[in-house]
Amino acid sequence: MARSKDILQAIDSAHAMGARSPISVWMRENYDEFAARLVGRRADWRVLARVFAEAGLTDNAGKPATPEVVRKTWQRVVSARARNAERQLPGRGPGVARQPRRKDEPPVRSAMPGEPNDGDDLPARHTFTTARIRK
Repeated sequence: MARSKDILQAIDSAHAMGARSPISVWMRENYDEFAARLVGRRADWRVLARVFAEAGLTDNAGKPATPEVVRKTWQRVVSARARNAERQLPGRGPGVARQPRRKDEPPVRSAMPGEPNDGDDLPARHTFTTARIRK
């Protein structure tokens, strides 16, 4: 029978747990400083992708990341940080149901510093909306 340690090492070497890319790890570790540089500025994801490549930071496949990959990685990091912050609120731990929003109160969306959709220069691939029946 295989030892537990051997199985865990096999899982790690097979990348079965969705390991984060070096760019994602860097963004998570340097979130505050990176977000501060994006506040009030239009992010040039092409330049940022080149800077990350020159620093040796890659995507999950080990290749230099494209501008779109860098932008989407930042979006995921910002979203994950917002979800984690929400979980830290009193009464919002695991297994605690959220309180439904009252119908008379508008939806609240707090902006995170350096949020990626602040006028980036890459076109969106697709924009989908809810279908409406024509009369």
